Amino acid sequence: MKPHFPEVAHADHNITQEQLDWVNRHPEISKLPDGEFMIKVLEMPHFLEDAQCALYGPSVGDPNVENHETFLKIRGDRAGPSRMIDKPTRPARNLVVIGIKGKVAFTVYGTRSSKAAPMEAWDAERKELPHDEIKRCRDFWNQHALSSQE
Repeated sequence: MKPHFPEVAHADHNITQEQLDWVNRHPEISKLPDGEFMIKVLEMPHFLEDAQCALYGPSVGDPNVENHETFLKIRGDRAGPSRMIDKPTRPARNLVVIGIKGKVAFTVYGTRSSKAAPMEAWDAERKELPHDEIKRCRDFWNQHALSSQE
């Protein structure tokens, strides 16, 4: 069986090979045609180990992350800085998968949320998304931050 995602672009989220294999065989993704862009949040079965969630903020059950708790840092090869907090990652049972089926998973990461986090505002601006989408991204990331302890 051909994998749904032969490549993972941002493979820096500590996803295990077993978790990735499960994503690459997932029946919900199997139903999609090759070439289709997708954003999915998938609940992992009990036999897979926990993923790690780096997100802090209201979408994962925390209070707003205040500016005094954060700092900016460029992660990996990204083009802009992320809002970071000096707290550990936490166990998660959901995986977010964003990609083009049959081609590339742009990212696969663990989350405690039932929704994928929007892209960071600098990325939305760089991609010239509509103003209301950039505002949505900015509003989200003004309340959230990522663990610096990935």
